[in-house]
Amino acid sequence: MGEPQRIDHLELREQITQSEDVAVWHAIDSLAGVHVAIKVLLPGQSKDRFLREASLWRSVDHPNLANIYAVGEYQGLPWVAMEYSDRTLASLLTDSTPLDQELVSSIALAAARGLQAANQAGFLIADVAPANVLLPDDGTPKVIAYASAHLTNDSDITDRIPSPKLPSYTSPEQTEARQFDQRSAIYTFGALLFQMLTGIPPFSGSPEEIAAQHRRRPATSVHQIRKDVWPEMGRIADRCLERDPDSRFQTFFELVINLALASGSVPPEQHRSVRQRLSGMKLRLAAALAVVAAGIVAVFL
Repeated sequence: MGEPQRIDHLELREQITQSEDVAVWHAIDSLAGVHVAIKVLLPGQSKDRFLREASLWRSVDHPNLANIYAVGEYQGLPWVAMEYSDRTLASLLTDSTPLDQELVSSIALAAARGLQAANQAGFLIADVAPANVLLPDDGTPKVIAYASAHLTNDSDITDRIPSPKLPSYTSPEQTEARQFDQRSAIYTFGALLFQMLTGIPPFSGSPEEIAAQHRRRPATSVHQIRKDVWPEMGRIADRCLERDPDSRFQTFFELVINLALASGSVPPEQHRSVRQRLSGMKLRLAAALAVVAAGIVAVFL
């Protein structure tokens, strides 16, 4: 497919990015008069998978996930038109200066809620990077996926492990093509939170060097770089970036609860009851897993 100037009623302006399976352009919807991001499947890629992801995304109505406006086809290749903003988190992280902590708290909690909503719908956003957090005029941060998301619970499609696209925001599991789950996405979120708090990514160097550091080196603690970071927010970033997936937050729900407590979204007098409820949920989950494991063992005895 060559580079079109127009797809149906969408006038293409410039290409935003391209991965191994999709290309994304900034476009103007000539019917509605609004700016959109249009993601087009590249030749040779799975149409069924692309349309399944679009269907899952359209099923979600959440203030912190970018909307999908339309789905269509161009020269036999499907496309989706998504919400667009020329202001993203990347525009705030330009000179290695940490962001205001109130702003970090607000953006981090909103992004985590969007990622949680996506996971509940059946897909994980693998490329959690500054350019993928929209900051529209209404002040509500929204997460968008320019690359393909990772389908988590579709029995008809065996999804691949997302390949590393942005080395600074890649989990150790991705660099080794291991299993990709919530904990992997939480690691990439942690790299984003680390940069908002400190002004710099957790690791630096060439793409290959950064990938190797994700695999082999623990990230420097946020508080070693910036002493005035809110203690709990720094601990959240550090835990997200644990190399061992079992040492990270295990679910986005757990991450969102901790961010809400750290940000002041939960009144202090409710902190204890919220933590007790979270602890109770963990115990019930562990008990349920133990029952399942016992049942599996019994089958083979």
